[in-house]
Amino acid sequence: MNRRDFIRKAIAGGVFLASPILRAQPSISSPAAGAFNNKKKAAGGGGGGSNWSFITSGMQARTDANHSSTPARDTTGASLIVAVVECFDQASPTPTDGLNNGNFVKAASGQASVGGDGGSTTSIWICASPVTSSSHVITVTGTNIFASIAIYAFSGGNGGTVDKTSSAANNGFTATLQPGSITPSTNNQLIIAGCYNRSLGPATIDSGFATALSLSSENGASSYLIQTSAAAVNPTFTFGTANYMTAVQASIK
Repeated sequence: MNRRDFIRKAIAGGVFLASPILRAQPSISSPAAGAFNNKKKAAGGGGGGSNWSFITSGMQARTDANHSSTPARDTTGASLIVAVVECFDQASPTPTDGLNNGNFVKAASGQASVGGDGGSTTSIWICASPVTSSSHVITVTGTNIFASIAIYAFSGGNGGTVDKTSSAANNGFTATLQPGSITPSTNNQLIIAGCYNRSLGPATIDSGFATALSLSSENGASSYLIQTSAAAVNPTFTFGTANYMTAVQASIK
């Protein structure tokens, strides 16, 4: 039997023959197809860079009137270190840590003036591409600053540059304060916010920010928000007791 007769007989008998030239191809769904491309794309957002990831944070009250240090934190892998400094007077001391001494840059600052007793100041400081440590400590010093200080560590981002800032002060008695609305210019930015109240007691913050770092024995508070889609933000800090307040926030690429 020649090949042509064999094929005719096979078709007539219902036998399937795979073509010797065209072989069947596997069916790949969209998720499976993506597995063949292991190269991750940078998160979009008009140049916002890759997403930020939280590593660690901590806050400490003053050791004495003249200086304060954060609790030791493991910042290994961080691409950005943030210090939020809240002082009883108008001083705005530069934080140091023994690793990046002199590398902290002030991102934003706000002041509340209260008569002749010095008022209060809240400031945000950042250090991009830092030297990190398994026991990272940040310190501020000054004369009668009565400071509280917070440390934050993040990885990712797009260089750790400041984009937008705002600040506000209330020179009268209030229990709530907003720093003022900002709208980041790109997606995937990190927003840091801080607030100082002349009264004691813990604080809360809204607008999707993480649980605020605050101390029952002190009157500073701070928090962060990783904003994947750029939008206006103006969080409200709320304290248990009304007093003079200052608040500040900064968005970071």
